[in-house]
Order: sequence, then C-alpha cells, then structure tokens
Amino acid sequence: MPANLKVLYVDDAPSPFFRSALTSLKEQSNITFTTERYATWARNNFQQFDIILLADFPNLPVQINQRLRTYLQSGKSIFLFPGLHTVPSEFNQMMHFLGLSVRMKEFVAGEKGGAFIQLADPDLNNPLFSGLFRRNATDLTTPRFYQYFKFITGKEDQSLLLFKNNDPFVLKAKAESGTVFCFSSYIDDQWTDFHYRGLFLPVLSRLFYLGAANTTLIQTGIPVNRYKRITLPQGAEQNNYTLRSPDNEETYLNPEISGQELSFKLSSFSTPGIFRLFAGKELAALIPVNVKTKSLFSPPVDLQKLSSAYPEVDIYFEADDFGTDILNSRYGSELWKTAILLTILLLILEIFFIKKTEGKAGVYLDNTMLSGKVSK
Repeated sequence: MPANLKVLYVDDAPSPFFRSALTSLKEQSNITFTTERYATWARNNFQQFDIILLADFPNLPVQINQRLRTYLQSGKSIFLFPGLHTVPSEFNQMMHFLGLSVRMKEFVAGEKGGAFIQLADPDLNNPLFSGLFRRNATDLTTPRFYQYFKFITGKEDQSLLLFKNNDPFVLKAKAESGTVFCFSSYIDDQWTDFHYRGLFLPVLSRLFYLGAANTTLIQTGIPVNRYKRITLPQGAEQNNYTLRSPDNEETYLNPEISGQELSFKLSSFSTPGIFRLFAGKELAALIPVNVKTKSLFSPPVDLQKLSSAYPEVDIYFEADDFGTDILNSRYGSELWKTAILLTILLLILEIFFIKKTEGKAGVYLDNTMLSGKVSK
C-alpha cells in the first residue's frame, strides 16, 4: 500500500455530494485527489496516480483507451462511475479494448411514483463492512437507488456489492495486471441516496485502498540486458511461476528456496517496459525495465513551460486528433502555396533584371550613335 494514495478524479460537472465526500476523505486520510475535466485530463502523467476515477464519462478516443490499458499493465486501478453521458455500446467497446469481460446491458430507470431498488443487506463478513456494525445489528436501512445500469459479468469478475435483485452495484474485474472497479450508478440525488448514509464514506475509502493494493508490487527498475534477483515471501512453492514480457511472451521460472523466501534470478530483459511475474494466475511482482521507479510517480510536465523552452516543438493539448497531429508533424505541411509564391517572386525578379539590362543596352547604343555624329 502506498504511503500517500493519489487519485485522479475526472468529471465535467462533479456532483456536490460526491465532491464533498472526496474532500472529507482527503481531510481524514492519506488520500489526495486531483480534479480534472475531460477536455484537459489527458495532459496528466497517468503513472503518477495510483487510481484513476472516471465519473459520468463520455466515449473516449482510442488513444486514451490505449493509455489506460498501459496504465493497467503497470498494476494500477480504474474506478468507473457511469452517468447520463455514458452510452452502453461505447462502454462495451471500451471494456473489450481493455480486455475485460464486463458488459453493460441496459439502463434501468425508476418508474413513476418514486420506485427504487435497495442494496442487499450487508454481509458482516465482507471486508468492506468489517467493523462498521455491531454483530447484533438489525433493521439496517440500506441505500436506495432510483436508476442504474445493469451489468453482465464474466467468470473472472467479482461482485463486491449487490442490489436486492442480485444485480451488481460494484464489480471488480481484472485487466492485464491491474483492476477495474465498475459502479452501476452515479452518486447524485437523481440516482441514489447512498451519499446520505453512514455507509458511504467508509465503503468508498476501503474501495480506494483495495484498488491501490497492487501498487506495492512494483519492484526497483533495471536497465535493459541486465540480470536481476528478486525475492518473494514463501508459501506458494507449488505454484507455476511465469514471467510475462511487455509483448506478452511468457517464460517459465523455477524459484530457489532460501529460508522463508523464494528467489528468482531473472535475465534476458531485452525489451523496455513493464515485466510481470505471475504465481499461477496471481500477479506476484511488477518489474520496470529501462523505467526508473521514481519516474513512474514523477509530477506531470508543465506544458506551458515546456512549450516556451522549446518553441520549435509542437505540443498537442487535445487528444481527439492526436494521430492526425502526429502525421502532420511527421510529414510536414503542403508546400504548393509556398511554391506558387516563390514562382511569382522569381518572375518579378526576372522581369526586373530584364528591364534593367534593356535600359543599360539602350544607353550604350545612344552613346555610340552620339559619338559617331561628333566624329563626322
């Protein structure tokens, strides 16, 4: 668990209730939040954050989804709170791109007359509720939800919180080496009264810490083509250990047992990127190659200072046309306008020189004729 948990919170019109809850968490814990809008959030270095929280998210461009996939490969977590700007078909395309089996089926709106659905009664053995209730607590009033998105889950997905009709409210899905937490509802009066309940802050806080658990797996970075020995706690000697490269090539490993620890001598790091060590199907360690561990958490670049220092370098703030901008920078701009302008200038210069030459020839001819008359 990181000493200071950093969350990038993205929302174009943050709910005052949600924003107030995050402010309370910031004041009462070691969680810090950076708030951005969807027009500007792509400027941030994603690897600086332990969790990215996307609320009421629209359709995201392919370039952003690729960055999110790389972010998950480094063992980080993404929290998704869909809202009125979220379209199920676009959400499903995003899940497919990230390698997730979760699918959004439909939007379930409350019927006229104030119909609602409630969360299922808390399981006191659930770590999210541990210590929040007395063992003999009864007649708990669970949160009400007036509208939500219905999810279809895969075999690997885990439902952390359910509605009373067994539809999931919070899903935990593994993607690459990271985790995606899918919520079926936005946090606002139009959607729920969850934020008025005493459950809300403790459960949200525990979900954040659960999402940040993988960040402790990051090992010290090493250069390309170097050997590295890493040590893990013993207790899973029977596991099949594999090392997965950034290109998803797998190498089987045999650990050395030393006392109460398992040691691996890893070699042939010929590709820069994040290598992943698996114990069976569980992620055991993340090894950055040619990536300094400190740089994974470095502060974002100040693009205005960078632009003023390197005026000849183009910096693009909008991600939607990023591919087009890169192609334009690589191949340059069309030169036909410049070519026409140069041609016109050359013609003007040629006319000027011709007239100047003709003028000199006329003066010479006049002088010759004049000198002939004088001699006669």
